[in-house]
Amino acid sequence: MISLPGVEKVEIDFAKKSAVVTMKADMALTEDSIRKALKDKGYGLDTFKSTGTPAAEPKKPVDPPPPAVKVYRLTVSGMT
Repeated sequence: MISLPGVEKVEIDFAKKSAVVTMKADMALTEDSIRKALKDKGYGLDTFKSTGTPAAEPKKPVDPPPPAVKVYRLTVSGMT
């Protein structure tokens, strides 16, 4: 869909016209950057919300621990 520096994962829900963007911990997604990237692809940005880091799931300790990430929730216009 879009290519921006620091994007780890994008989950798209066409039925809800929404996306969840997971960024590397040392990178941030700005509303302006995602709005421009979507506009360049013919979409619009309706809402933009940083939800911080994903909820931690109880798991066995991992060595080394996985890197932290930042999560953003979007609603996108023009998705069919």
